[in-house]
Amino acid sequence: MEMIAAITILIGGVLVVYGSSARMLAYTYNNQYRLVASYLAQEGTEIIRNIRDQNWVEGAEDWREGLSIGDWRVQYDSEALMVYGDTPLLLSEDGQYSYGVGEETIFKRKISITHPTDDSVKILVEVAWPYDKGQSVQAEKILYNWF
Repeated sequence: MEMIAAITILIGGVLVVYGSSARMLAYTYNNQYRLVASYLAQEGTEIIRNIRDQNWVEGAEDWREGLSIGDWRVQYDSEALMVYGDTPLLLSEDGQYSYGVGEETIFKRKISITHPTDDSVKILVEVAWPYDKGQSVQAEKILYNWF
């Protein structure tokens, strides 16, 4: 009888350790995805900021040129917005995320632009992936006309 009780306790302990390990592994992957999504959201805001800054440098008539209201896609090596199409980002062999070359990833990035006032542009970047119960990473930024 004592042997059966000892084996039951031992099996219960092993199952608890195994269940905890599986959950920790899932949390580790989820944190990895959230970290990449955070960087992709930050990159999206920086690309939009670069478009604004380039307009100032080139002396564009309207500082918001190329920053039309709507939902857009962007990539690091382009200064033009692309119409949003629920397309996943691609990862190239050199570690760059874009829509042109590379292997398809799980990440989708949408950039929503609005013009709350004549002197501001509001940017909302949302990076989503099919895991994490549908949650996404969002970054919001308001850019102003400094000149």
